[in-house]
Amino acid sequence: MSKKQSNAPNEFIQLIKKWRLIQQPTEHHQLFKKMIGEWDVKLIFHGSGQCWESKCKAKNELLHEGRFLMEQITGEIYAPDEKGNMRPEPYSATRIIGYDNYKKAYCGSFFENQNSYILNFIGRNHLAGNSNQIDFYGLSDEPMMEINDAAMKYSLLVENESSYKWQVYALALGNNSLAFEFLFERFKL
Repeated sequence: MSKKQSNAPNEFIQLIKKWRLIQQPTEHHQLFKKMIGEWDVKLIFHGSGQCWESKCKAKNELLHEGRFLMEQITGEIYAPDEKGNMRPEPYSATRIIGYDNYKKAYCGSFFENQNSYILNFIGRNHLAGNSNQIDFYGLSDEPMMEINDAAMKYSLLVENESSYKWQVYALALGNNSLAFEFLFERFKL
């Protein structure tokens, strides 16, 4: 069997080579390997100067040859009922993060059973140069306050192979307005 020669113009071949290089996982994708597996998750809701903590589980896996990480979270969350009383409710969420080689930025999406929208965010490593911390920014709606496209910060800190956390800040309420924390500890039998 003989090799078939391409009749494509050299300019096209160079574009294909550039595309092939951009599509490959890089050192930025290595962070995701620390996050795969099963986790115990403390979900902390911050509001009105109080905190409500609930327990969840997460199963994380790599997608598409390590290009993306998917977190599948299930458990409970404290949420207000129609009278404003906090109560536990069933909770499920999916977060997908990746590194976009072309944009040179991390990107992600988050969706859950508590909302009907998808949160999208983009970020880079922390300015202090910590390769295990990424600050993402995106927009979110807040129907209770009638706010559309409020600025949000999603801070990811991978502390080690056994723990990492997400902190969610509602920037419309101030830079230090922590709304949620997801504290991941590696599941132990």
